[in-house]
Amino acid sequence: MGYWPDVRWVVYDTEALRSKVSIEQNKKSGCIRALWDYREDFLGGDAPDSYQWSNIIPWQFYYDQYQAEPIAAYLIPKGTPDGTEVLILDPIEDIQGKTSNQGNTCRARNVPGYIEGKKVVVRADLVTVCHVVG
Repeated sequence: MGYWPDVRWVVYDTEALRSKVSIEQNKKSGCIRALWDYREDFLGGDAPDSYQWSNIIPWQFYYDQYQAEPIAAYLIPKGTPDGTEVLILDPIEDIQGKTSNQGNTCRARNVPGYIEGKKVVVRADLVTVCHVVG
C-alpha cells in the first residue's frame, strides 16, 4: 500500500498511566455500580434506604491501555526523506499527557516527531503534561 512499517514492541507504563474505579452495591436491590470520580462517593449519603450503597471494592488504580497483542507499527509513506517532521496522533509509546488531582493520568496525543532511517523518532521531550483539577 505504499508504506514502510516501523514495527514496535509495546511497553506498558503502568506507573505513569492509570485510571481508577470503585465498586458499590445497593444494600436493598443488590444493584452494582462503578464509580470513576471520588465525588461520586457522596451519592448515597442520607438518601432513603433503597438508595443506600455499600462499598464492595475500594478505590483501585489500573492500567486501561492493554492490547491483545503487544506489537504495533507506525506506517511511513515510502520515499519519505529523513528529517521529515511528523505529528503522531496516537503514539505507540506510553507518554503521559494529562494528570488529575484525583490520581488519573492519560496518554499524550498529537506528539511531535520526525523520520530517521525509516523509523519514527518520537519527541516525548516536547510533550507538556497538562495538570487538571476538578
